[in-house]
Amino acid sequence: VEPRALPGPTALSVPGCPQPVTFGLLVTFAYPVEGGDGLELPVATTRPETMLGDVAVAVHPQDPRYQHLHGRHVRHPFTGQLLPIICDPSVEPDRGTGAVKVTPGHSPPDLALARAHGLPLLSVIDDDGTMCPPGGGWLQGTHRFAARSAVVGALAQRGLYRGTQDHPMTLPLCSRSGDVVEQLLKSQWFLRCREMAQRAKEAVTSQRLELLPKFHEKNWATWMDNVGDWCLSRQLWWGHRVPAYRVGGAGCPPEPPPDGFWVVGRDEEEARGAAARALQRPPQELQLQQDPDVLDTWFSSALFPFASLGWPDQT
Repeated sequence: VEPRALPGPTALSVPGCPQPVTFGLLVTFAYPVEGGDGLELPVATTRPETMLGDVAVAVHPQDPRYQHLHGRHVRHPFTGQLLPIICDPSVEPDRGTGAVKVTPGHSPPDLALARAHGLPLLSVIDDDGTMCPPGGGWLQGTHRFAARSAVVGALAQRGLYRGTQDHPMTLPLCSRSGDVVEQLLKSQWFLRCREMAQRAKEAVTSQRLELLPKFHEKNWATWMDNVGDWCLSRQLWWGHRVPAYRVGGAGCPPEPPPDGFWVVGRDEEEARGAAARALQRPPQELQLQQDPDVLDTWFSSALFPFASLGWPDQT
């Protein structure tokens, strides 16, 4: 990903889009507040097409402009859905209108907001960069940047468009294709790291592992106490394929979270046996489909000392 700083409005050619797209613009539109009293809640965004995936509007709890709206809802102008107005201290009242559209399917900060407030996760941009349901069937299959102007025009027709202004921004571009990188929700495989981290911390505190100079011990402990799970999934063509298999067929539970019933194994035969035991079904009745993701390159390279020194045999 190559970040490109834009000082203001900048027209760029985007692969697959019939017309150049102008970035560096901040669009403001209003959400009608439900209740029949004529109130509205304005939000500003550089990506108006993603409003089709909005699930809430967030305001700062101490912002006096919006305290009368706490606990109320706005109505989405295209889907008709009621979206809650939520309060969160992470909202910056001085940015934009001080009210933030929450689009967890296409923004990491919005995903954190949605998880904190128990909001649904909605994706409206497909893997090919076109709009997908349930974000308004009228735009299904439309290139996302062509949909941008269509959304702004439709907002204007409904009397909800409040203006556009110049806005410096940083645009993430793909170094290979030149396309604009989009944030998409994907089911990923993770390696749980907390137990390993605690063993690594204990190795230093017990002096089995000595760090020199000694001041590194504090950094080591801080790192190990705050380690997160390691995302191993990569959506690439080449690599070690994730040894996880999705199970279907007779007797398989219908779509339990997340995304079905999964087993892991060194090969399909081992995974099939594990699935048969877990589901108490004959192995031949089960259908297995291996996840197409490959392992993170760093994880694959970490397998080298195991492979070269005889694992799983005790050599």
